[in-house]
Amino acid sequence: MANMKKETPVKFEATIIVPIISPLAAVYGSFKYFKPSLDGAIKELTAFSANDLHLADYKAEDLRVKVRNTTKSGKPRTIIIGGAEYPRLPCVELEWSVNLTLTDFRCESGDGKPIALSERISYHTQIACERFADAVTSILVASQIAQPGVLRTYGLEIWVGKQCLKTTGSVCGFFGEIVEFAGKKAWPRIESLSIKEVWQWMASFDPLSESLGESEIGRALNAFTYLLSEKPTEGRDLVDLMWAMIGLEALYGRGTSDLTYQLVEKARKLLG
Repeated sequence: MANMKKETPVKFEATIIVPIISPLAAVYGSFKYFKPSLDGAIKELTAFSANDLHLADYKAEDLRVKVRNTTKSGKPRTIIIGGAEYPRLPCVELEWSVNLTLTDFRCESGDGKPIALSERISYHTQIACERFADAVTSILVASQIAQPGVLRTYGLEIWVGKQCLKTTGSVCGFFGEIVEFAGKKAWPRIESLSIKEVWQWMASFDPLSESLGESEIGRALNAFTYLLSEKPTEGRDLVDLMWAMIGLEALYGRGTSDLTYQLVEKARKLLG
């Protein structure tokens, strides 16, 4: 493909649907310290701009974030539990739309034969949309650091026009319960922060990925994302414990001597 002529840029609109789970009074109504409110968090998200997505490769422009009154597909949403289909919990659907531009259409086939331009455009369109979804997911992870337990979602939907390309992973976790527990114990003190400021801080480290990251903060942030991901019920607690320990070790561990002591003492120094 070295002699491939320069193609005309292709501009299109990509949309990510974020189904935010509404806090249930039956679950959180009796809580004293964790009082989730979606309004303030959603208002912060609607203030994000295209530049905040860090999608320079696709010249992201004109980001719009709005609350949808109906599902984009027009159909009731369901979830699969144990092979059976059930209605989803009540959700607020947040729609993120942005204009992206494709300028690189390079793509090679396994047999070395030329690939039609339409196929290459389709391939790079999906890659660009997945990058957009990754950025939105990372912002939602930042929201869980800024305001633990407030914005929990089902799987994000990637749309181009009227076509749903795929559904990605959710951002969930049970941090509301942790906030309530911390409040009862009066330690550590948990405060709400600006989602955008936390996101800008996160963006200065390694991008969130399937790897563990290169820096200490990068490894801790990547471990944190696994705590927020959806997992099979069987063995979930052990998996969460493992990722929590990886994150703590990345932040506080130095060497291998008395690692448990290091974690406890350094956590106390950090959290007060």
